[in-house]
Amino acid sequence: MVIVGSMYLRDLLQAKGVASSAEFGRKMNISRQHAWLLWTGKSFPSQATLQQLRLIFELDPNDLTNLTREMPPKQGKRPKRRHGKGGAGT
Repeated sequence: MVIVGSMYLRDLLQAKGVASSAEFGRKMNISRQHAWLLWTGKSFPSQATLQQLRLIFELDPNDLTNLTREMPPKQGKRPKRRHGKGGAGT
């Protein structure tokens, strides 16, 4: 399998016939929530999980090195709170 750039775990697993995060979670014996986080790239697999992925789905270790974690959207700076005199409770 030739991979250009980076990809999410779901891309690799769909190529192996895994259709959903729920199916992925069942095969890995992990919670739905954890499966979804890995499937969508919101969380990155640990070394132990990567090893389990290789064994269960017969994934090429080189493909796993191309996995990408989704970066959270940049958030603007929050305004600093002012702690003035005469606030609530005084």
